[in-house]
Amino acid sequence: MKFTCEKALLQSAVNMVFRTAAAKSTIPALEGILIEAGHGLTLTGYNMQTGIRTRVSADVSREGCIVIDAKLFSDLIRKLPDDVVSVSVSNDFVAEIRCGVARFEIMCMDAADYPDLPEVDAASGLQLEEEALRSMINGAVFCASESEARPVHTGMLFDYKSGTVTGVAVDGYRLALRREDCTCTTGQDMKFVVPAVSLRELEKILTGGENIVTMIPGKRHILFKTEKAELISRLLDGEFLNYDKAVPRANPITFNAATRDIAHCVDRVSLIINESLKSPVRMTIGDGQINFASSTALGSVSDSCQIVGTGGDMEIGFNNRYLLDALKAVPDDEIKIELSGPTAPMIIVPKEGAERYLYMILPVRLRKV
Repeated sequence: MKFTCEKALLQSAVNMVFRTAAAKSTIPALEGILIEAGHGLTLTGYNMQTGIRTRVSADVSREGCIVIDAKLFSDLIRKLPDDVVSVSVSNDFVAEIRCGVARFEIMCMDAADYPDLPEVDAASGLQLEEEALRSMINGAVFCASESEARPVHTGMLFDYKSGTVTGVAVDGYRLALRREDCTCTTGQDMKFVVPAVSLRELEKILTGGENIVTMIPGKRHILFKTEKAELISRLLDGEFLNYDKAVPRANPITFNAATRDIAHCVDRVSLIINESLKSPVRMTIGDGQINFASSTALGSVSDSCQIVGTGGDMEIGFNNRYLLDALKAVPDDEIKIELSGPTAPMIIVPKEGAERYLYMILPVRLRKV
């Protein structure tokens, strides 16, 4: 195998697939990057859970394929001068890498030892813009559970119906929901759950804008196809939470507020809260105002912000991080908040218009002071 490629192009491709190469595996080849030289270069990283494949333009003078240690190759390419990189691999799997006056000889592995990526056998898929999918992932995946008690909840549900795909993540204490318009190649309703770890890698691939992403779910795996790369991931089995029934909507207390004002107040009263000094954020919702307070061994803090509406001086407590995560994910300047009592969840939805997002946070029981 022999090829030349611009360093910037090669580095971008290596950076993309490096993240899914296995850090440590019983199959040594998975700790490497598969490089296939034919009509250009194809680079692949795979860890038996998630795989990324990308293509890059290159001048190939001798076709072939090899596997090279992912970390070593990534570090090497990153530190090369900005010039054309020349790679030549001998029959005994020694890669000679040249760039400018720099020269390296690196041992490689036989590509025959590299496992094949799973094949997705389904023909139907969903298509939506990269920016829409990236927004959906960013706005919900942080709520995916980190506990393996219910493995299906370590992923994000995609629920397609009638031209709209709903993304839902839940961890037992909070729920995030995002909706986007999309098209389906068959028009059939479909549901599937993708691991959060795979979606976080996909989010890094998505460049935004109007480029189209195609999601093709199979029986056990799903393929995401973009202009620059393909990501394949296993799907999670199990019964996902029925989110329609889990979110209470007949809430007697509703008010509007500026997203930034509430977020800033929560952020300020969280300054004395940390992992060793945990304490809920107390919210007292009055007529046209919310008062925030927190108290730990470090001291006490109070703050307030204006709202449109009233809560009848109801006092309710929340985990500060859960509340901040939801507020930071809201794409609007103003929100509507729904409540029904001090032990019922808080619901955050748009102030007006279609409910393209919804966040639910369970409260924390407050001690009497």
